[in-house]
This record gives sequence, structure tokens and C-alpha cells, in this order.
Amino acid sequence: MPDTENEKIDYIDCDVAGQTILHHLCAQQTIDFRRFADLVEQYPAMVKRRDENGQLPLHVLGSNIELINFGEGQKVGTRCALLLMDKYPEGIITVDAEGRMPFTNLVVKWVQWTCHFPQVLVVDEVEWCFQMLSYGMDHLGGKPLNPSKQARPTVA
Repeated sequence: MPDTENEKIDYIDCDVAGQTILHHLCAQQTIDFRRFADLVEQYPAMVKRRDENGQLPLHVLGSNIELINFGEGQKVGTRCALLLMDKYPEGIITVDAEGRMPFTNLVVKWVQWTCHFPQVLVVDEVEWCFQMLSYGMDHLGGKPLNPSKQARPTVA
């Protein structure tokens, strides 16, 4: 039984696949960050809500290639991801029904794709997933969740 009225609303407002409005927002090609942040603040339990595939909104966001494949979408996706990871740090290590953590679906697809080519090309979306995994794991380990203060590694 939910502890608060907010948690009760989270469970009632799910579709047949167990997805909340937050799951649906994370799947959109564009996200209104203010609306997203307001929902997270008003109903924080939604951040921890899994759908029938065991996916958190963070999983859905991390697989949303339509959002993160261009600059502005990637910026909004990063803000959304950081907010979700801040509210539920353990979400970064939460596995879905396929045994995958958030942000790993695109990485797995990339690994499957690149093994067929002699030269490895890291696409922006996969690099973004690695960055989000790194931020989330660092945060879970106690580091502040502030990517603007973290230097991006350079390849020599």
C-alpha cells in the first residue's frame, strides 16, 4: 500500500503496460523539461515506478534515440536523466526484465552493429549513453551529480 497520496496517484495513473505519464514523456521525440520537472517534483514515486517490462522512466529515456540524436534533444535528455538519477540514484543499477540497466540498450545495439565492421565508430547517441552511465555511477558512489564540472576526456 502506498504511503502517501502522491504514490497512490502514481499507481492509478498507469496505462495497461504499467507505464506512467513519466514513462510516456521519456519516450517522446521532444520533452518539455519544465513539465517533466514539475511532474517529478509533484509525484516523486513515479521515478521508481517500473512498467511491465521492468523498465523505469530512466530506461525509457536511455533508449530514446529520437530524442538524443540531435543537440537540443540531447541537452534536454541530459537534464531529464540527471533529474531522474538525482531523485533515485539506485535507478542507474536497476535492471529491467532483460537484465539491462538504463542507457545500455543503445550500447548493446551498437556493440552488435560494430562487430560487423573493421573500424569502430562511436556515434553521438552511444557516447551520450556512456556519459550518462558514468554520471549515474559516480553519483551512486557519492560524487555530486554535476556534469558541467566534469572534464570530458580527450582522445590523443
